[in-house]
Amino acid sequence: MAKHCKLVLYIGVGNYPRVGDQWIGNITLSGLPKSPFPRKGRRKADSLENFQKAQDWLSNCVNNHAGTKNRSCENKSPVKLPSRLVDLSDLDSNRIRIIVTAQGSKGVYAALSYCWGPSSFFTTTSKTLPARMAGFPPSDLPKTLRDAVVVTRRLGIQYLWVDALCILQGSDDVAMRDWMKEGSRMEQIYAHAYVTIIAAASENSDGGLFRSRDFQMPFRRNHDDPSKVKEGFVRIIIPAKEIKDEPINRRAWALQERLLSPRILTYASSEIFWQCNFHSVGERHPDGLQHKDKYGAFAYRLPAKRPDWNKLVADYCSRQLSNSDDKLPAIAGLARRYTFVTRDRYCAGHWLSTLFESLLWNRFEEGYGSNPDLPSKRLRKYRAPSWSWASMDGAISWIYPEQDIQYAKVISCYASPVSHLDPYGRISWGYLQICGPLARVAHEDGPKFAMRGQPNDNGVIFLDDQESIDVRKAHELGDLYVLFLYERCGLVLLSLQYAPNFYLRLGVFNNYKREDVKDLFMKVIVII
Repeated sequence: MAKHCKLVLYIGVGNYPRVGDQWIGNITLSGLPKSPFPRKGRRKADSLENFQKAQDWLSNCVNNHAGTKNRSCENKSPVKLPSRLVDLSDLDSNRIRIIVTAQGSKGVYAALSYCWGPSSFFTTTSKTLPARMAGFPPSDLPKTLRDAVVVTRRLGIQYLWVDALCILQGSDDVAMRDWMKEGSRMEQIYAHAYVTIIAAASENSDGGLFRSRDFQMPFRRNHDDPSKVKEGFVRIIIPAKEIKDEPINRRAWALQERLLSPRILTYASSEIFWQCNFHSVGERHPDGLQHKDKYGAFAYRLPAKRPDWNKLVADYCSRQLSNSDDKLPAIAGLARRYTFVTRDRYCAGHWLSTLFESLLWNRFEEGYGSNPDLPSKRLRKYRAPSWSWASMDGAISWIYPEQDIQYAKVISCYASPVSHLDPYGRISWGYLQICGPLARVAHEDGPKFAMRGQPNDNGVIFLDDQESIDVRKAHELGDLYVLFLYERCGLVLLSLQYAPNFYLRLGVFNNYKREDVKDLFMKVIVII
């Protein structure tokens, strides 16, 4: 008679594990029968125990995290509600509906942060808004949104804000005006949310919130002796996945949605996490997580500490946007909050107080963590002035000058917003007027520069778009210049033949040893 045994197989961590004397390779599972053995793995993500845990985290935060003015969890009392919300209160008929809130009305609501994915799904448009307000069953929603309804109800919250449902979608005039208005309120929407639910593990709106933690497959080990044949089930334990590797952290919009939220409940691949201003805990880490948020514990919101904007932008630019026009709008909420904290002036993704440092951005070198699915390139369609990182797609980094001797000064900096409703969002044009040492780079006998990755005594050029611009042929388009912002680094510029004293940025240079920098003629130019 065959004997039954229970084997536990761990996959995906380190080398392939062994079962008996055999190596186990890649396994494809489908149609698994029910196992006679009890499951003793971690609780299912949608178990009653985990819903209770989430309720306890929220309750503990609301009731006990008063703190000080520099460290407290906000939104303990009703706040001003967004223009539209999903009302989940009709439990009898299990229908939900979009409501238009009265001006100035207050209450509490949850917000959802998730990946849309490439396919279209259930949205609200100017045509479907009446039907959405009349009510519909949650089953009409894609799985991620449907699961968010379940979690919000379990937390005892009546309203849920979801961008696809609460902002009119589409390209008609009504939808575009609504997007401009509601998009400018993104900072308030997430900052005022009672809690933000993050669907970290799903690549699209059909992926859902709740992930399996383990599963089982039938197992049989044959033997010449029938009495030694063993049958049973192998329980496959899915290893923990780092939160930084989740699909949500490849989405550009999700960065500000997470950082602006006072409380976040994250449904990841292998664990549920809670984070607020006081602590970070997890389903498997009830005493707190050891790692710290790389921006500090929501330090961007605390007036006592100035956030590192360049670090935020570097993270942001490594993420993907489904609509390239959203490059500035998708970080506008953080820019608004940053203005509130620092009282600095914002211009096309940069801050006036640190403008020279932030102008030294450069295209991130391939092979050093750049995303191969997100190549660095300058858009042909206008989105931002050439001196702004927002004119580029793809990951960027910064040159930090070794010397702090500054040779240039800003005269004026301006970016014209597309809509007066959102001065932090899309821009129609902009310029930077600057005065500094300017030197022409002759393609024959002038200052010699090495190409990217080949530094020499004469410096190195980092082109913004090396695929479309060959610095050795740039003189055919106009004269090539270098503008010294600091003693040994600055901007590589192309003069515009049709407009004297107007220039386009081509890149940055570094480690250029020139003894006569202080003697160069100081010239006032405009970079567009």
